[in-house]
Amino acid sequence: MHLEVDVSLRQGEFVLTAEFEFNGSALGLFGPSGSGKSTLMRALAGLVRPERGLIRLNGDSLFDSLNKIWVPPHRREIGVVFQDARLFPHWPVEKNLRAGMMAEESGIFSFSHIVDLLEIEPLLGRAVSNLSGGEQQRIALGRALLAHPRLLLLDEPVTGLDAVLKEQILPFLKRVHEELHLPCMIVSHYLPEILHLTDQLVLMKQGQIAAQGTLAELVETREAFNSLRRSGLMSTLTLPCGRVGVRPDEVVLATRPVDGLSAQNCIPGKLRRMIDHGETVLCFADTAAGPLMADVTPAAVQKLGLIAGTPVWCIFKTHALRPVD
Repeated sequence: MHLEVDVSLRQGEFVLTAEFEFNGSALGLFGPSGSGKSTLMRALAGLVRPERGLIRLNGDSLFDSLNKIWVPPHRREIGVVFQDARLFPHWPVEKNLRAGMMAEESGIFSFSHIVDLLEIEPLLGRAVSNLSGGEQQRIALGRALLAHPRLLLLDEPVTGLDAVLKEQILPFLKRVHEELHLPCMIVSHYLPEILHLTDQLVLMKQGQIAAQGTLAELVETREAFNSLRRSGLMSTLTLPCGRVGVRPDEVVLATRPVDGLSAQNCIPGKLRRMIDHGETVLCFADTAAGPLMADVTPAAVQKLGLIAGTPVWCIFKTHALRPVD
């Protein structure tokens, strides 16, 4: 997917001014509520019309104010899955699925293949009102796929679902992206949802693009790092029991083993890199169990004499460990 965006639009008091370019198979739009993520997604889908600018997908102009180009939503070949499934309530599941279907079924986007991919055959004859929230999202996803899109937009697809339902939906999103080789853009204010598909991020704030890059690149900029930390950024710690994570603000560093602590985890390692973010210094440590990050104050860095290459012990409580994908 090659996506070029340079648009401006106003909705009441809110002004969106977004410019970025992306080459890749999956992109995450991340930022707090009200930052303009959904507005930008709706502009890409053709559901709102920018006042000026351009939108190009794989070289095709979908919007170009200078050359007076405006491709309507139904001709953009872009599938959209909203936070609320937006199914037709009086239609059964199968009729909802076939609502936007292309006239001819073909290959991986055929009705039977999509039904098998999303494991929804037992639901075909049921009424929409009898579906759980997770089942409704799978039907909405299937309906979008049956239109044979060249880009899939996911607008907060699991927001509002409980943890169990989220765990049901996220694997299907990943399966769709990987098995159908379908470019995706996922919009969320909750980072772990995005990281389920990609670490390529566009960070939005107050209607503008605040930063763009991989997760590793974004932690190097102060504003992006602070936004990511507020979202619950987690580093990966590999243990024999499986993949788990611990947030950087729950890791304490020591330059020697410490006895007499209630914290049961004290893992030796070596500092690989340090990034100064002003009020905090993000320290990357390589340990025998895997990579860890720790938030340390500048005063602590100076007191402990921390530099790249310093042997350290990473200390954290067991209850700080959380499962990650």
